[in-house]
Amino acid sequence: MARAFIFLLIMGVLFVSLYLGAFKIGTWPEKMLSGTVNICMVGWDKLNNLWETSDTGKSLDDLVNRLTDQGKTKIDEWLAAKGLNQYGDKPDTVYAGGTPAFNEQTGQNVDKYLLILQKFPQLVQELDLGKYLQPTK
Repeated sequence: MARAFIFLLIMGVLFVSLYLGAFKIGTWPEKMLSGTVNICMVGWDKLNNLWETSDTGKSLDDLVNRLTDQGKTKIDEWLAAKGLNQYGDKPDTVYAGGTPAFNEQTGQNVDKYLLILQKFPQLVQELDLGKYLQPTK
């Protein structure tokens, strides 16, 4: 009984000190969320800058448009090795409309390799897709 009381007393003191300390440095939820948002934004910036800092083109669309059949085969082989379907999802995935490549807003199909590279941007470097590009005109 005494141990339980001492434990609760210590936990109460810790809680109060953390709670009061949060007012001095700002609320801890805001600090935690701002850190999480910053981490996400750094990752997004790296993804956006990947195409601009490499010789693979100015955009992901450009990369996919210039991708040779060999590059597309590399991506297909990677998907098969990972046990994923042709769109990079679990094999038993069912899609509304039959395919995730259909854009309901525009009514057009999106290139499946664009979808895959949006989902797995690390493949550009992992598969060295820069060497499977058609020259620009």
